[in-house]
Amino acid sequence: MAKTIFLSHSSKDKVISDYFIDDILVLGLSIKRKDIFCTSADGTKPESGEDWRESIKDALINSKIVILLITSNYKESEMCQNEMGAAWVCSNKTIPLILEPINYETVGVIQQTKQVVKSAPSRPLFPVLWRPL
Repeated sequence: MAKTIFLSHSSKDKVISDYFIDDILVLGLSIKRKDIFCTSADGTKPESGEDWRESIKDALINSKIVILLITSNYKESEMCQNEMGAAWVCSNKTIPLILEPINYETVGVIQQTKQVVKSAPSRPLFPVLWRPL
């Protein structure tokens, strides 16, 4: 079944992706979990017994929007880099969101020509990350 949104993220950033799905996509934008593909979130990931690589490929090809949560962990992940390139090749509507310390110069050559949304502590897109210790 085709998904509306493919959320590309590093598995090391599960806290960020969970917040983004729960608070922004589901609560804020009223997108149903069944319309979201995310490999680490319950109700959105491939089902047990599925070939996860084929699930990712199918979801990337058939999604309407690909959201890239670009962090340092994302940049270090081979799988994330593959997803970014696949989204570029598939010509999906791709929305790159960068989180510090990633900036416009370090986001990567594929995304440098796009309008990129940046989240920073002064205007946090993900307030859960900037709670005082």
